[in-house]
Amino acid sequence: MTEFAETLAWLEGMPSGWQTLRLRGREWKHGPRLLQAFEREVADARSRGRSSRVVRIRKIGTPDSRNADPESEEGETEWKLWAERPDRIRAEFGVVDDWITAVFRGDTWWSWAPSRGARTNGGRHNVGHGRGPGWALVDAAAIPALLSLSVVDTGRFLNRETIRVRGVPQKAAADEAPLALLRHHLVELGMGADEYVLTVDRTTGVLLRSEAFVFGQPFQIIEALEFVVDEVLPAETFVLNLPAGVAFEEALPPQARPPHRSRILRLLGR
Repeated sequence: MTEFAETLAWLEGMPSGWQTLRLRGREWKHGPRLLQAFEREVADARSRGRSSRVVRIRKIGTPDSRNADPESEEGETEWKLWAERPDRIRAEFGVVDDWITAVFRGDTWWSWAPSRGARTNGGRHNVGHGRGPGWALVDAAAIPALLSLSVVDTGRFLNRETIRVRGVPQKAAADEAPLALLRHHLVELGMGADEYVLTVDRTTGVLLRSEAFVFGQPFQIIEALEFVVDEVLPAETFVLNLPAGVAFEEALPPQARPPHRSRILRLLGR
């Protein structure tokens, strides 16, 4: 086998060699191209008779808006993530003009944001919570089943040995059960992309960078700026401490609603 053939075979087996992770990174989006990709994905879904319901679209801009230009077509947010196997996660990330902190232990999550208050699902499975952009880089095991992969090159990123691959969505396959259930992985990396360029850490299988393209232009980038593997994480990492006088409230299941274009434009600040 050639080196690239061996690399592709390795990707199909996607390793997961880590016990703890600590990441800090950024997410960049281009608003008009994001909307282009979204609208094409919806049209494509309708043409194949699939539901076109949107999972989530976050507004362009920084969490506190201090560095956000309301007229800008581009926006960038920061995120942080800690994970410890088998089932502990802490995520901090910006949504619209808020900063969310969420902790997951097993089936239970707790979250806090100044404008949203403190919430928990109390272990119930029918109430979910996002884990921020960074989790899309970590939760990558389904990618070989969803994308046709080809190796671009090998190299180093953040002083780690990496493989850079190009991935093209397998649209026909993604409509078939059970692969249709895995499509949310691509939503977080960039819904409606023509292709993705992924930088994969060779030891852990974690994505260190993802770039989504539409019509040959990038519209969403998620990348790690700091990546630490298997350090001892303090127990308090996975405890969410609230401000004085604040208590957790029970989170209610969200009401499903169809994706209206006017709502998407509003979320994008247009």
